[in-house]
Amino acid sequence: MIGKWQSRCWVLLALNVGWVTHVCAQQGESLETLRTKLSLRTDALERPLLELSAKYEKQLRGLVNKLGRTGNLESVLVVKQELEDHEKNSASSSSFSKLPELARLQRIYRQSRLQLEQARDRKVLKLYEGHAKQLASLEKKLTTQRLIDEAAKVRKEREAATALLQKTRQRVTFRPGFRMRGRFYVDVDDQVTIYRGGKQLYHRNNFRGTGKSELVELAVGDRLLFSVRNHGSGPRRFKVVFIAQDKPYMVNFRVADFAEFDELLGQRREFTEEEFAKGDREVVMEDGVEPRNPFEFPNKSQFVWGRGSHTMLGTTITPEMCAQR
Repeated sequence: MIGKWQSRCWVLLALNVGWVTHVCAQQGESLETLRTKLSLRTDALERPLLELSAKYEKQLRGLVNKLGRTGNLESVLVVKQELEDHEKNSASSSSFSKLPELARLQRIYRQSRLQLEQARDRKVLKLYEGHAKQLASLEKKLTTQRLIDEAAKVRKEREAATALLQKTRQRVTFRPGFRMRGRFYVDVDDQVTIYRGGKQLYHRNNFRGTGKSELVELAVGDRLLFSVRNHGSGPRRFKVVFIAQDKPYMVNFRVADFAEFDELLGQRREFTEEEFAKGDREVVMEDGVEPRNPFEFPNKSQFVWGRGSHTMLGTTITPEMCAQR
């Protein structure tokens, strides 16, 4: 989510860069003025979401009281857990509760939140783009007036603001559910099978070398499982990239994106969000693998492997894994 994360980023920028205190009135708005305006406008865009969150919390408390009067302790505990997760902003699952009263509130809240977030995000992008342009203009004015130290501070903040804008644009573009149609490109020694929802998407069995899948549709939020196997005593390596054909985007798979499921899944070829959280996140880049790019196109994917000759690696497609190619 953007919201509080963005606000904290702007506060940190202000603390790290420091305030520019000497800007002549004829130069227009000062850095301090620009920061204040940005903060006020960002807070205004967040207000509808905060109000919706407070409303949902009130509804959950009301449901707790209602169920409590019936003496249904099990249901009360389920709702109290949802309330606790909501207050901590740490909902553990995107699925709906089996308790009908709670599931109804969850659906209404999540749909309303999604609509508000989409409306806010469009405005946030315009706001941040305008802020970056204003910083660039202020930097130029300070430089022409030979206030070099002040101009350098503005440049540092502008660069940080531009980086934050790029991250924000990425999060807005690649929202959960964003779909791409393309191919998986793999380099594996020796074998890989890719699953989604328990169904096989691609299989590659080759002593060494690269391969590509047929056209498949991939969405942000998809959970993928990679069954990789090495048949001998040679190098163990696996690298995968997804290249969209209908959009100018790609998905990179880095070491930190994976969890290992060797014993957790048994014979299943799918996993839940809770199981991903329990998976071994100590997946490492295989020793001895050259940091080369086996594909004909640039990418930021990394070689990975698990602990044994046969390992199950899972990942959930996130906005951070997506990029423009």
